[in-house]
Amino acid sequence: MIHIISVPFFMASELIGVLRLLSSDLVAVSASIAVAVLAIALQGIGHQLEMNSPPPFTGPLDSIKRIFAEQFCRFWLFLVMKFQGLL
Repeated sequence: MIHIISVPFFMASELIGVLRLLSSDLVAVSASIAVAVLAIALQGIGHQLEMNSPPPFTGPLDSIKRIFAEQFCRFWLFLVMKFQGLL
């Protein structure tokens, strides 16, 4: 449930942050980063409550790669499969 709310917030904050960065609106970029960090923190709390939590990150590059892959790809595939009854 946490992901259903926080993933769209993460995606929107990243997209808005990039657009605001292009227009040099640093206040909006800062707010966008804050929303993204909050979304990731909420997901981290949710993962800690799971029986099978994901493996820990192996480094900074791994964390960035896995976070963005989950937000922009894996979550949506999981959601579509769940609604189609494949999971």
